[in-house]
Amino acid sequence: MRVGIHTGQYVTADIGTPQRMAHVLLGRAVTLAKQAEGAGSIQQVSLTAAVKNQLGDRVSLKPTTHDHWLVIDNLSDEELGEYEITVARRRSTSIFFDRSVSGLLEEIETAIQRVEPLASYMPRSVLQLIIDTASERRIPPAFPTIAVAFVNLMGLPESVDDALPEEIAAIVDCFSQAFSLINGIVELKGGILQKVTYHSIGSEMLIHFGVLNPDPSDPHRAATAMTMIRDVVQSIKPPTVQGQQIRLTCRIGLTYGAVFAAEIGERRGRREFNILGDTVNTASRIMSRAGENEIWMNQAIAEHVEADFATVPLGAMSLKGKAQPQPIFALTHSKGK
Repeated sequence: MRVGIHTGQYVTADIGTPQRMAHVLLGRAVTLAKQAEGAGSIQQVSLTAAVKNQLGDRVSLKPTTHDHWLVIDNLSDEELGEYEITVARRRSTSIFFDRSVSGLLEEIETAIQRVEPLASYMPRSVLQLIIDTASERRIPPAFPTIAVAFVNLMGLPESVDDALPEEIAAIVDCFSQAFSLINGIVELKGGILQKVTYHSIGSEMLIHFGVLNPDPSDPHRAATAMTMIRDVVQSIKPPTVQGQQIRLTCRIGLTYGAVFAAEIGERRGRREFNILGDTVNTASRIMSRAGENEIWMNQAIAEHVEADFATVPLGAMSLKGKAQPQPIFALTHSKGK
């Protein structure tokens, strides 16, 4: 794990539709925190200058070559304080005390009202999986071979800092539109838009195909979806900031390979279904190397889709975490067009 910390103002918003929503943070403060995280190594805490200035001499720091500072871990147990994490037992509710029919119905209705608004923040197929495994309180781990994509949406998150107060709503609406259209394409092609996270430039979306039911068609459906997403992003009319239209673009990394799919977290506490592994990391790193409105992919998925899509070999590239350069391909368009 690496940690990056920055301090500053940002915009928080709920985007999407009642069927699928996401909670996002927008602004350079979020981007700078992500850049700080990337400036450190595993098991390091990296700070920006803004955080360093606020800390003063309270914490020992050492500078890096990236205009960031790393926290020196020389704090005593007394200074760190109590940090052991414990999970509190779930509190009882009136449903255990009022056994009348009316009491049970009222408690059930209350529980539904609490949970229902949260359901749209999860992919529907994952939500169904959680319901199906509720009695065991865990989703069994798996190692499927699937298609994984990262879509980096650039232009909107960074623009809120320059926007006038009355222009921010239009930026959020545009982000909401883009998210909804992208999620619609992914669901149409049988994939899952897992979550919206933050990149050193803009925001990124983790998308995968086949995690619940792996199928030989996963690479083809993923490639089709990514070309559709690229076209949709280019078709969206972006808002203006101080009279200048925002430049809205995307870049996409696509891989095919084995992943670790599991529910991460405490069984009776905070949990999240997620995918992990080299296939996921490689998709993110390929995305970071792609150009504006380009789709880059690894050799495994290129070999699966080359019969139906035009692909261009880009040569072997060095990727973080890889000992040897990896063959990378650009996906340009469907041969049916």
